[in-house]
Amino acid sequence: MHEFWTLLFNDRRIIAPIAKPKEILDIGCGTGIWAIEVADEVPQSHVYGIDLSPVQPLFVPDNCDFILENILRGSSFHDEKFDLIQSRCMGAGIADRKWKAFLQEIWRLTKPGGWIQLIELDPVRYCDGGSSVAENSPLAECERIAQRVMKDKYEITIHGAGYRLAQNVQRAGFVNVKQFDIHALLAKRTGGKIVNNESERRSQKSDIDEVFCRITPIHKTRPSRWQARCQRGGNQRTDRSSGLRITTKRQQCILQSVRPLLYLTDNRTAVIAQRPQLRVQL
Repeated sequence: MHEFWTLLFNDRRIIAPIAKPKEILDIGCGTGIWAIEVADEVPQSHVYGIDLSPVQPLFVPDNCDFILENILRGSSFHDEKFDLIQSRCMGAGIADRKWKAFLQEIWRLTKPGGWIQLIELDPVRYCDGGSSVAENSPLAECERIAQRVMKDKYEITIHGAGYRLAQNVQRAGFVNVKQFDIHALLAKRTGGKIVNNESERRSQKSDIDEVFCRITPIHKTRPSRWQARCQRGGNQRTDRSSGLRITTKRQQCILQSVRPLLYLTDNRTAVIAQRPQLRVQL
């Protein structure tokens, strides 16, 4: 997923218009790969990553730290600490009623004049021309089940969360809000034709395999530059395998349902905004 975002933003990890931020926070950092790469790219900064799970690597740049905490319960950082705060793919972990408190905490942590970048994806897939996947397909049924479970059990509306980002950010008090809507292609375009030639059919299946591997976490990722550097130094072993594979019958079933579509897209939303400068009292 990190590599996908990096490709979408033309190899830029910081999309907010801020030059050389000194204090950076990555909320929901996951494996920490974004924080590690930013710390490597901006050596004069100090990058912090927070997450609920201790899955980050041990060998990281000196200017990068990871902390276990729940941002929804309040952060341990002091007020107005960060020049830049990122939150990426957090929508599936925040109940609808907690978005206000979540953004209020981000506001508290952001320096006056500092920037935030919030990035979310919509888990509903579309086919050519923006049309929906056939309602009777296993893929569409899987998405409906996921939306229903997230809403009924966790009070989370995952469909359309990205489009509400800008509105929520403005209500929190941020200014200079810009929203970027991205229709991300999940496979190679094949021209919309059903092929009969065996070699073309194998190529088409490879495209669909790529679609499925990109929308499910069953593929291994390449090591980050920092991990590769550690490996060269003998400090850390990394898995260099990047093979893609389809494993279960259920996955094959979903592949059968999307193969006639030839390729899929999904919608991703990025919002950048700035906390206004403090007014000087004369």
